[in-house]
Amino acid sequence: MLFDSHTHVNFQPFSENYKEVIQRALDNDVLINNVGSQWESSVRSVEIAEEFNYGVWASIGVHPIHLFSDVTEEQEIEGTVQKIRTRAEVFDYEKYKKLAQSSDKVIAIGECGLDYYHFMRSGLEDKRVQLIKQQLETLSQHFDLAIELDLPVVIHCRDAATHDENSIQAFEDLLSLLQNYNGKVKGVIHCYTGIPKYIPAFLDLGLYIGFTGIVTFPNSIAVQQSLELVPIDRVLIETDAPYLTPVPFRGKRNEPLYVKHVAEKIAEIKQISLTEVSEKTTANAFELFKLS
Repeated sequence: MLFDSHTHVNFQPFSENYKEVIQRALDNDVLINNVGSQWESSVRSVEIAEEFNYGVWASIGVHPIHLFSDVTEEQEIEGTVQKIRTRAEVFDYEKYKKLAQSSDKVIAIGECGLDYYHFMRSGLEDKRVQLIKQQLETLSQHFDLAIELDLPVVIHCRDAATHDENSIQAFEDLLSLLQNYNGKVKGVIHCYTGIPKYIPAFLDLGLYIGFTGIVTFPNSIAVQQSLELVPIDRVLIETDAPYLTPVPFRGKRNEPLYVKHVAEKIAEIKQISLTEVSEKTTANAFELFKLS
């Protein structure tokens, strides 16, 4: 059994066949956490989870790029460019709290976090200080909600413009905020794209580290080196579908079934069996998300 701890079968590329995609995963012993990135997709995650008796859960939250308007995220999937255009959303604590309490299928708060990647490419560099402040304040609200509801947090952290071999500002800021919570925040650093330097600090805070198809990319040396530092009992596997399709399916739409290829690469890097990776990472997901 495998657990795709972070997927987006609630997103538009799956609108016509999400049930088929999910059933294909379940038929192959892949369980999934379907993750929301703003209000509509969070509601959709819960609705989809409720359609299945077992094996499909939901997380709800506001992705940091949805805190400001007119940012276009482009991903090419099977020759077609998929565009996500953001509409600024203010995180409504009470509304998300009510949604979380509406279903026992909600197992985490998020995807939430920090994303400094788009500032330069979207012409927002002049608003950098303001937007970082807004992201940190909103992330703190997600943390507060998760603590109140005794749920883990799915944390996004991404930075390119300030990324060098020694430090990454978004990761520095995330660590500072987490440390202010003195270990009260439980959760996962989803789709780790940092450098090995930060792994010990996240582990010391009790967090899990999620790895996607990026770990299968030949040039993802820093991610692979980071994986080497994470004990297998703190690793989660994920697809982030429909994006980040692992080798050997790069260029195609990703889906939860492909999480097996992430697990295979982790087994190769850690020099352990695929069975051990499957058992440990699934057990990790069940422990973090308090499933049975």
